[in-house]
Amino acid sequence: MRLKVVISLLLCGIVFFACFLTIFGCAQVASEIGRITGTILAADGVTAIVGATVYNKADSSKSTTTNGSGQFTLEGDWIVAGTYTLVANKGSFQLEFSATVEANSSTTALDPRLVSPLDPRASIPDLGVVEGSFDQIQDIISALGYSFVTLEATDFDNYSYLSTFEAIFINCGDSVTLTSSRNTNLQNFVEVAGGSLYASDYAASHIEAIWPTAITWYGGSVSAAKVGNSQTLEATIQDSILRTVLGKSTAEVYYNLSEWVVISSEGTGTTVLLKGSPNVATVFSVGFASLRSSDLSVSAIAGTLEAVPLAVKFQPGGTTMGTVIYTTFHNEAQEEEVTADVRKILQDFIFSL
Repeated sequence: MRLKVVISLLLCGIVFFACFLTIFGCAQVASEIGRITGTILAADGVTAIVGATVYNKADSSKSTTTNGSGQFTLEGDWIVAGTYTLVANKGSFQLEFSATVEANSSTTALDPRLVSPLDPRASIPDLGVVEGSFDQIQDIISALGYSFVTLEATDFDNYSYLSTFEAIFINCGDSVTLTSSRNTNLQNFVEVAGGSLYASDYAASHIEAIWPTAITWYGGSVSAAKVGNSQTLEATIQDSILRTVLGKSTAEVYYNLSEWVVISSEGTGTTVLLKGSPNVATVFSVGFASLRSSDLSVSAIAGTLEAVPLAVKFQPGGTTMGTVIYTTFHNEAQEEEVTADVRKILQDFIFSL
């Protein structure tokens, strides 16, 4: 009997010791979780780069993304004493930077890192801009601390030159005359070279000519779709990154001029970024889809469209090629009239391309 008691006590002791080791071991593992925190900003030192991927260069699976303030936290038991090379990337913008973790330090807080042309470890894309009468996207590019090259119409005759850029921005009211060869060069810039394109409002004519099925224009064509009235819209944000950028699910969009291009619906493979219900000068019935707003028979008819796309994106060359973003709105030539929401949205588009 005594032997059984002794054996029972020994077994209980072993079980207790095993539980102790398990609990102690878990505590040890928990104590070994390290963290590296920081903030990724644009070259202006103020604008947060939201949705950027931050990862360990030696093992890209060790990654995270920046939040609405550009902040990130990398954590794991792999973060031990030593120096790490981290990479922050969004679109064509990239920055490498070092993070030194001290021994017995659970959290290493880094100073803000700027994706700046002045930093030799930064990769800044070559940006080309086509000037326009109603839009000045270059003002936002410059305010972020980046440079660009102004493109002339004749530059679109030279594909070799176009392909040196990572992204091209075509402002509303541009003066590039469409030709078959120029359309082909711009198409190849996106689909072959992997360059990205941003176009706004009246620059829809380039989208229509090159990718006619990507967007369905209200009234059946870009020229017919120029029926949007001057107004302020509360747009519904469809894109999760843009919701993070603004910290909300809606955005105030201001159209300071009438006759802006209205989208009816997105094409196959096209993603809607924002939707809204605009008031338009002309309401087309199904039977009169080909009528233009200038037709006297319908020019006086006005109404509101429900939940139509205001901004879209698509990748005509496939997911490994360039992205096309089109917006019916833009930063007006009168810079002070752009809403804070639209400014943040356009800033994000610049980093996304």
